[in-house]
Amino acid sequence: MSFIVKKGKTKIIEVPWTTGQTTSKDALVCWSVGYGIPCTSSTTAGATIGTAVRAVTSATDIYTTQGNLQVRVPCDNNVEWEATVTASLVVADLGLHCDLTDQDTINRAAGTLDIVQISKFISTTKCWCKLNVGTGAHAGSL
Repeated sequence: MSFIVKKGKTKIIEVPWTTGQTTSKDALVCWSVGYGIPCTSSTTAGATIGTAVRAVTSATDIYTTQGNLQVRVPCDNNVEWEATVTASLVVADLGLHCDLTDQDTINRAAGTLDIVQISKFISTTKCWCKLNVGTGAHAGSL
């Protein structure tokens, strides 16, 4: 499902995309040596930019030729996103800081890089969260 804005203001920026990389629509993307790439489980909060406005596949023009990808970024730390979580999320996890499993999924069991903070329980596999991303990102709190 990726990350869907539910509450708050965002804006669209253009990021030079790394040739040969794919991403799904609304998945988290990050910086790598001046270019955008898909986030992974080891992506740091400071490198994370926001969500891809469109998918990039092997059939997309910027997959084979350098181009820009539009990325939706939060305007402040209070923007809330609906996201998929690895199983076992519980109501008591509200406020929990978590890492990613991949660019589309929050890893409830990991909290070293603190990419997101759980802000609303939906189900054991779905929540609302706040992103701890960009140059203002910091570990442990939003």
